[in-house]
Amino acid sequence: MCGNKVIKTILFFLLFLPLMSGETAFAQSSANYTLSRSVVDAGGNVSQSASYGVLDVSGQPSPVGECTDSNYCLHSGFLGGIFTTEASSFWTKQLSGTPSSLYCIDAVSEQIGWASGGNRTILKTTDGGVTWQDASGNIDDLFYGSIDGLDENTALVTGYTNAAGHSTIFKTDNGGTSWTTVFEPPGYINHIIMFDALNGRACGDPVDDVWMVYETSDGGESWTQMANCPSAEAGAYGLFNDVNWYEPTGCWFGTGRTDPPKVYHTDNGGATWIPVSVPDLSQVSCIAFNTSGEGLAGSGDEGVLIRTVDNGNHWEPVTPPAAGTIHYLAYFDSRFWTLINGEIYSNPDLDGDWRHETSASSNLHCLSLTGSNSTLSGWVVGNDGIIIRYGTESPQGINPESDLMAIPSEFHLFQNYPNPFNAVTTLRFTLDRPGSTTLSVFNLHGQLVETIIDQTRSAGPHNVQWNAGRLASGIYLVQLKSNNRKEIKKIIIQK
Repeated sequence: MCGNKVIKTILFFLLFLPLMSGETAFAQSSANYTLSRSVVDAGGNVSQSASYGVLDVSGQPSPVGECTDSNYCLHSGFLGGIFTTEASSFWTKQLSGTPSSLYCIDAVSEQIGWASGGNRTILKTTDGGVTWQDASGNIDDLFYGSIDGLDENTALVTGYTNAAGHSTIFKTDNGGTSWTTVFEPPGYINHIIMFDALNGRACGDPVDDVWMVYETSDGGESWTQMANCPSAEAGAYGLFNDVNWYEPTGCWFGTGRTDPPKVYHTDNGGATWIPVSVPDLSQVSCIAFNTSGEGLAGSGDEGVLIRTVDNGNHWEPVTPPAAGTIHYLAYFDSRFWTLINGEIYSNPDLDGDWRHETSASSNLHCLSLTGSNSTLSGWVVGNDGIIIRYGTESPQGINPESDLMAIPSEFHLFQNYPNPFNAVTTLRFTLDRPGSTTLSVFNLHGQLVETIIDQTRSAGPHNVQWNAGRLASGIYLVQLKSNNRKEIKKIIIQK
């Protein structure tokens, strides 16, 4: 905490709120609850200054009483969230409209965002995430990876199919109504970024033992392999979140299956690259730097984190804020950010403690923020279509944290995770009533490959890990059947 600045926090304790059928993010009936406003001084001491009831239309606390305005009554699941009142920031769960996992998000502005993921999913918002629209248009690649939006009409995305055996870069200039194939490189693209309306880069896996870095100077209409791309060791590969362009001239990217593990760095826009060995990691699955030469690198499944403060000349291990898989690292607004399992953390000082931001019920994969200080906003995305907004909002914008944990009481088969996968994946489904249930896998010819479940199952959520190690790479169909209903998802085995 800096200087003597006083930060006001409001702690909600919900005393009573009747449950309603079909309730939405906010209760629509009267409720009594208290708002306790506390003052935190520069020494971290907390003193309660006053208690309040509902918020008036200007967002200011009013005396304790009965909430009669459905716009400002909190949902019964919210059991004590904390938010700051002056230039405050909130995490708000939003409805994506899809159960598919989302792997990439790009915050173009406070109002405009693009997201991509599995099961042919491309989403767009133009109203700050109040609504997310299907923007997949006329393309049907099974998996969409990196996405970069320029405005509400223009975006580029990388798509993958097993049949193609490589990535495709698509572009839209009509808001996702239709997409055009602009580039089909020989390998897989892990990351795409546009620095402005004309200039951008794409980084991908090695081809013929050379890492692929492409550039565009015409808004993504055409792409050219850059000269002096770095050499790659035999068997090396890139990972989806292991590329970090921290400015148009500066980039770091990590590698898998190199001995010793390496990261590559450029400070001239990709004209030349410098290989840097990193200790303590078996692979570099995520990386983030700032312009001062401070950086973090992580080995996802191992949960190992290392840091440098001198532009990669020396590295040392640091303790992650939590145990688990490190899915993502980023640097926004003078802070490092990380996604570990379903948790979000930030840290303005690599020598200091991490701040726990918020939690989700499933793994989170990507974070994108825009603006700074009081105007900082953006989104984080993850499994099961999770989208959480970060921004300065009035308290009525807060959704209950319990919504993040909610499991629908309906008949539904979720997209498997991970997808694509090598051998083992998790299949999750919910049943609205008990019954004889089968979970089966078919090939594209309709032939039964394996029956995973064939038994009576209770109502509610279920999950099972499935090992497909004996099957060949390709596209398969998973069918959930129970009580004369069925649902099918496409899954991808990629070896």
